[in-house]
Amino acid sequence: MRKMFDDYGFAITLEARGPDATHARLETHYTPRNPLYTLLNELVLRRRFEKVCDGIVAGLKNFAESR
Repeated sequence: MRKMFDDYGFAITLEARGPDATHARLETHYTPRNPLYTLLNELVLRRRFEKVCDGIVAGLKNFAESR
């Protein structure tokens, strides 16, 4: 990842929405290092990151609601 992106970071927010409900949000920030990685990001990587982030958020949400 460091090879392809600069300034990579993320923030996770969990917000209780009742005794059995949680709103989970994951925000990611990064800058592609060069035009090739910018193109790859547009064509492929952004959608892959979205799926990975959705999986992380679902897992966090399930964990928070199971406690």
